[in-house]
Amino acid sequence: SESVKKSLGWENPVIGLHVRRGDKGIETGQNQYVLLESYMREVQRISDETGILPGIDGQKMSKSYNNTIPAFIDTNKLKKLVNKIKTNSLEPGEPKDTEDCTIFTLYKAFATPEQIVDFEQAYKNGISWGEAKTQLLNLLEEFIQPYRNEYQEICKDRNFVEKTLREGAEKAIEVSTPILEEVRKRVGIKSF
Repeated sequence: SESVKKSLGWENPVIGLHVRRGDKGIETGQNQYVLLESYMREVQRISDETGILPGIDGQKMSKSYNNTIPAFIDTNKLKKLVNKIKTNSLEPGEPKDTEDCTIFTLYKAFATPEQIVDFEQAYKNGISWGEAKTQLLNLLEEFIQPYRNEYQEICKDRNFVEKTLREGAEKAIEVSTPILEEVRKRVGIKSF
């Protein structure tokens, strides 16, 4: 609701589902739980810095526009999508504007501050669109690869997925049942 967004300082709430192999975190001690408020502040920071990500056609990235870059796409398909990104007709050697540039905006969303400075300089120096797309592809591939590998491993182990979903459902029931009972009690609805 608007009042919740205002009280927490969120302008762009995001709700997502994240399925992760918990056994790796347990073994390495890397399981981390983050308060929703902290998570949403980080989402807001990213949103403020990056804005709305453009799709490969320059419009807002959206499945309904069929202009997305799927998260776990293989390298060859990723390359084809990156190469489809629309550009203007500026030649190599001609300085390019980073404003309203799909390639630059996508690059900026995944790059370190140092990489962004270097890429911005390459634009000023007249980087070719082919080279700019190659640099974006390399950055995306570097970012996506570990997630793609983990996704593929998870998909191979259907029993693990089923077990994880079952355990999640049990945990959700365990946590939500007392809350729902209290809500029913307060509003005068008897339990089933």
